[in-house]
Amino acid sequence: MVSAPHRESLSANVSSVDAHRLIELAREFRSRTLDLVGDLEGDQLIGPRLPTVNPPLWEIGHVAWFQEFWVLRHAAGRPAISSDSGR
Repeated sequence: MVSAPHRESLSANVSSVDAHRLIELAREFRSRTLDLVGDLEGDQLIGPRLPTVNPPLWEIGHVAWFQEFWVLRHAAGRPAISSDSGR
């Protein structure tokens, strides 16, 4: 979890980024991520059950969550998409 003073500092830095550039970067990252995993299916998305490795499907969801968290909530100041998505 990010502490309140640090969160304010991060928000100030994000606010100084041009919104159009931020959208462009988020779309680019999303496209690249989907290109990397687009041919995976079924068990490939789950992978082996290892205590030190997260399944690819979990990582994809985590990337999406962080984009929503930092771009939508912090840069755009909008509420969470889902009420159960955490802080």
